[in-house]
Amino acid sequence: MPTAAPAVPDFDPRSPEYLRDPHVAVQGLLQTTPVFYHPAIDAYYVLRYDDAREVLTDWETYSSRAYKAMPVRDDLRDRIPHEYERAGQVVQGGQILNMDPPQHTAQRRAAQRTFTHRRVNDHRPRIAAIADELIDGFADRGRCDLLNDFAVQLTLRVVGTLLNVPREMLPGFQAWINDIFGILAPIDLRPEDVTTPDEQLVATYERVHAAYLTYSRFVQERREAPGDDLASAMLTITDDDGRPALSNDDVLAHMVGITAAGTDTTANLIVSMVRLFTAAPDQLELVLADPSLWENAIAEGLRRAAISNQVFRIATRDAEIAGMRIPAGSKVGVVLPAANADPAKFPDPLRFDVRRENAGEHLSLGRGRHFCLGAPLAPPEAQIALQTLYRRLPDLRADLDQELSYVPALSVRAILGQDVTWRVD
Repeated sequence: MPTAAPAVPDFDPRSPEYLRDPHVAVQGLLQTTPVFYHPAIDAYYVLRYDDAREVLTDWETYSSRAYKAMPVRDDLRDRIPHEYERAGQVVQGGQILNMDPPQHTAQRRAAQRTFTHRRVNDHRPRIAAIADELIDGFADRGRCDLLNDFAVQLTLRVVGTLLNVPREMLPGFQAWINDIFGILAPIDLRPEDVTTPDEQLVATYERVHAAYLTYSRFVQERREAPGDDLASAMLTITDDDGRPALSNDDVLAHMVGITAAGTDTTANLIVSMVRLFTAAPDQLELVLADPSLWENAIAEGLRRAAISNQVFRIATRDAEIAGMRIPAGSKVGVVLPAANADPAKFPDPLRFDVRRENAGEHLSLGRGRHFCLGAPLAPPEAQIALQTLYRRLPDLRADLDQELSYVPALSVRAILGQDVTWRVD
């Protein structure tokens, strides 16, 4: 018979200790309390690999309908009209990550038919050219902020190329996505429990609505005059009856999801890999001597230092995880760094090992129906970026003594900047 999960109120995934290295921070809990209740979040947390994988793959028991745009109190309605809130809800609700079958099945199938490995492979020369162009801009300086001067610029321009978003629109599109995720809220959050200051919430929703109108016009123009880009492909794909498979709002939501996955995730992966190689130069020597190891090295980087931090599900019925009772209607948080650092799955889990045989079994890109839609892009883009960096700047090193800052969010562990240096001849 299942027992009540113990409460662990002092678990803090936004603490400096945790952010510095989640794999290290969770080792004690992995051994002693792999399933626990967190009162502050009102969620049951799951740490071990097998349990995490079960939650991620059993969509009938653990629903992905766990998020929505932040709800609005009645007394703010004159400042945040329904159409402002709808703009946020449309984009949040349209994320494949927030869907269950059968809606998820149809949307995912349509998106996957257009965002393919072949499409990404066709862009490989362009990715390398952008990387070289960016490096040209700072190579003679001997130092830069690798995240903001290179990785963010590269990933945003690559996604912009895939979607054929005009270059001048890219910064605004990225800012809009940041606002979209800034109003991300649990599905059960009540308007009166929103803690975001009123002025901040009003300003964010004003920007979200204005940008929604701008990018909706962009999508409609692409529907009327499609090109050979990913956005056009999503707009022109049809269902079995010959009707458009995706609405304009569907495509806009997928553009947001692909851009978020293809920019912040990949940019942080590039930076984290340089940090890992700086700390373990023997591993860099291995991949430089044997380029066939690059694919596995990227998988190991995703396991050891991915941006993904926590994903939440809603228990649709009473459940049991590792002998612990999970009541129906509860939030269930999967701590992805903990699953990726489970020694029962990954022996010597704190070691960065480019030859690790099961590195590809990490959960950083999800699992099952919700395996990341951007998976065809992130690993090859990171590989091309890193190969170009080390070809152009062979003694590139990250400043491992730098006190890093992170985005203040539960769902991601995103670095805000990383200083690097190299020798200038």
